Amino acid sequence: LRIAGERRIAYGEGISLHRVERRGGAFDRTVSLPVEIDQERASAGFSDGILTIELPRLERDKPKKIDVG
Repeated sequence: LRIAGERRIAYGEGISLHRVERRGGAFDRTVSLPVEIDQERASAGFSDGILTIELPRLERDKPKKIDVG
């Protein structure tokens, strides 16, 4: 999974800052996943500053249930 983007920080005119906790600029993160993903059903959304990613497993990679009797 790769997430890349750019964080833009804009301050109005006449604003004086003494300390900035978060910086702007480009970012790029790569995360290895322990299972195979169904790329056709993968989705992502961004709302209120939160990125939500849904990565469903491939059917063949899901754990199998075995009834013991």
